[in-house]
Amino acid sequence: MTNKKGLIIGKFDVVHKGHEDMLRKVSEHEGIDKVITAITTNKKNIFSWEERKIMLEHVTKKLSKPFLFYNVPDINNPPVYAEHVRRIIQVPSLDQIILFTGNPQTAHCFKGKCEIQFIKTRYPFSSTRILEMIGTNDDNWASQVPEITKSIISTNNGVKRIKDYFTKCEDFKRKPYLTTDIIMEYQKGIVLIERKNPPYGWALPGGFQELGITTKQNAIKEAKEETGLNFEIEGILGLYDDPERDVRAHAITIVYYGKGSGKLKADDDAKNAGVFKYDQTPWGQLAFDHAKIIKDYYDMKNEINNEMKKKA
Repeated sequence: MTNKKGLIIGKFDVVHKGHEDMLRKVSEHEGIDKVITAITTNKKNIFSWEERKIMLEHVTKKLSKPFLFYNVPDINNPPVYAEHVRRIIQVPSLDQIILFTGNPQTAHCFKGKCEIQFIKTRYPFSSTRILEMIGTNDDNWASQVPEITKSIISTNNGVKRIKDYFTKCEDFKRKPYLTTDIIMEYQKGIVLIERKNPPYGWALPGGFQELGITTKQNAIKEAKEETGLNFEIEGILGLYDDPERDVRAHAITIVYYGKGSGKLKADDDAKNAGVFKYDQTPWGQLAFDHAKIIKDYYDMKNEINNEMKKKA
């Protein structure tokens, strides 16, 4: 049986470490023999198709499958988009393709036309976020991209091009990000994970809100992915929106609390997982504002207990 070809579609403006992770995962898929990468182009691209192709060639050259690159002009016509792509990538039929995507809109365009596999990376930054960082003089952008991206930005007047575009384009106005965090009681303590990715340290399970699901569903999903536990929500502790609470971006989080069941196992972007009683909590090693969130939770519990004692 002949293997299918993998297909990835994206702007890749700019190529970052999340792209590296995604491309690696696709190249390791056993059901494909090569990966077709459709680099979309339109008037809003800051970097040319050739520049983005060079970025991708460098990050894919050591991967296990060969990569082919195509320039695919954007068209705003979902019903014919899949056929538009097929003609450009020169495959006889889309049933020879497995589309790898994390974009529901792209998946909708190809629904019923080829096999679709959703793929995501736990990397917290998007190309848009990295462009925002450059446009607002946040030097941390350099640690979030491979060397080839830094080289192209540095040697092709890239920083000025980004800043010029940043000031003109409505797409790059800074917007807050939505996340969900989880206080999950389990075996007489609260579950914390040790983060694999920066910012390092211990943290409550949680993550950026995904498209197409509710915040409750996102919290349950994140709990399962990071700890292996089933999360039964009992309520909302609160909304935390200090612009400085996350060093990466202005992130607003909704904190759910409840009970966990099952077998605890660190997974996804969790390096480790553990259960901590109040006096065991690694307060000085907690990321973000999670020390405040955990203290607020215990304060809430104490208030409830005190009220119950008064009524007894």
